[in-house]
Amino acid sequence: RRHMLPRSAKARGMTHPDRSGAATSQDEGVVAAYLHRPPYPDALYDRLLELMPARNAVLDLGCGPGKIARALAPHVGAVLALDPSAAMLRMGQALDGRARSNIRWRLGAAEDVPLDDAAFDLAVAGAAIHWMDPAIVFPRLARALAPGARLALVDGDAPSAAPWQGAYQQVIVAWVERLGRTWNDPAHLALVEAHEAWFDVEGEESFA
Repeated sequence: RRHMLPRSAKARGMTHPDRSGAATSQDEGVVAAYLHRPPYPDALYDRLLELMPARNAVLDLGCGPGKIARALAPHVGAVLALDPSAAMLRMGQALDGRARSNIRWRLGAAEDVPLDDAAFDLAVAGAAIHWMDPAIVFPRLARALAPGARLALVDGDAPSAAPWQGAYQQVIVAWVERLGRTWNDPAHLALVEAHEAWFDVEGEESFA
């Protein structure tokens, strides 16, 4: 959805990542349910490739079952698919079926896995950046990206204009409240704003 340039390691408005639901990504049932998320349109992947100054290496942060990694792999030299959930990585490897040997599946958090010896031509995070600590991750990305390389934050794999959209929304809101949280929680919105303080937005695009 967005492509941007991470700023240098200059200290900005720090906050903590949203860890409240992180354990769910370890659950095999939750991982299996990810297969039913709508696919991203091909036009998105075409645009991501256009944003790359070169096509040597891509970093997929919070890759989950590798939806973005597997789509980009045939067009680039190498993909580092990074996720803190072993269950997600197992699903990604099973879906890949070893067809793309240039994907390196790596277990770990974006805050911890060594990145400084890399020069990625693109970093992408698909509906995952809110899990990460901006004070740690964005300075690391600024060092790990090749000159002129961008970070692309992708979202939009939720249902869109479906006839059952209203009922779906009611279920989500009800579960959020049962978990003791507030829908459109101001604290969560502040977290998003804190992340955005760490980069310069070059553009925002939508794909049907």
